[in-house]
Amino acid sequence: MPETPFPDLCSIYSSLWKEFHPEATISIEPTIEQAIRLAERVSVQHGGMEAFVTGSLHLVGGALSLLRP
Repeated sequence: MPETPFPDLCSIYSSLWKEFHPEATISIEPTIEQAIRLAERVSVQHGGMEAFVTGSLHLVGGALSLLRP
C-alpha cells in the first residue's frame, strides 16, 4: 500500500514519457492556466508548436474554455 492513497501521478507519467522519448522536454505546471501560458511562451520562442491535451473531461474542458473563450 502506498504512503498516500494518490501517488504523484504527474511524476510517474513524466518519467514514463521520458523513457519513451529521451530527447523530450517535460514541463509540469500546477494549473491549466499556467500550462497554457507556458505553451504560448514556448510557441513564441520556437515559431509555433502543436500541443495535445489529454486527460479528464475537467482538464480538457478547462483547456478548451481558455483557448476558445
